[in-house]
Amino acid sequence: YGKYARDTPGIELAYCWAHQRRDFLYAANQFPVLSQWTLDWVDRIGQLYAIHERRSALAAKSEVESDTFALVDHLLRQQLDGIYQHCQAQLKQPDLHPKAHDVLQSMMRHRQGLTTFIEHPKIDLDNNESELCLRPAVVGRKNYYGSGSQTSAKLAATMLSLFTTLDSWHINV
Repeated sequence: YGKYARDTPGIELAYCWAHQRRDFLYAANQFPVLSQWTLDWVDRIGQLYAIHERRSALAAKSEVESDTFALVDHLLRQQLDGIYQHCQAQLKQPDLHPKAHDVLQSMMRHRQGLTTFIEHPKIDLDNNESELCLRPAVVGRKNYYGSGSQTSAKLAATMLSLFTTLDSWHINV
């Protein structure tokens, strides 16, 4: 993805905050001593989601010129700045747990892609909707006999397309 974004004019890479949040939760599962630290970060990310949802709703109503949108946009930018200031402050702590350091470093490394939504209010913070659309193909792939052949892949794609179309039209398969 990075190469495509670098080589294609007009394409900006947007990373997923749900994956970033998941990194914090994995850290807590691996190292229970990080549980409280993780909950603090999950709460900060949750606040970011809440403010972004309000801003997205205003953008969807074409109210980007309104005072309300400006206020919510300002709050969102403040929240995001606060997240990254807190991240940088924690990275300077000499006694920071190595796993916590890794998670925060990852967040800093992916900062540009994690902040793409700031300038594009209609972009979601995560790609959960897209992943849910792909889930049947990914889960089923392991169960389709002969999924390594082109014929089987075409059949699977045709059937998934058919089922998805029927589902979108609320027709019982």
